[in-house]
Amino acid sequence: MQLTRKTAIAAAIAGIIGTIVFDLVGFIAMGQWWDIPALLAGKIGVGLSAGVLFHYGN
Repeated sequence: MQLTRKTAIAAAIAGIIGTIVFDLVGFIAMGQWWDIPALLAGKIGVGLSAGVLFHYGN
């Protein structure tokens, strides 16, 4: 399978949707919002906004 612009965009959208669903399930299970971006930010030593970018950039 060759990577085209259409498949790359579809993969990016699927990744963002999957991350949002993962966040919603985490919120329902743990009762905390932004726990993964906060964890990333704390481990890397950057601010929460960078943790959010890293989390959704994954």
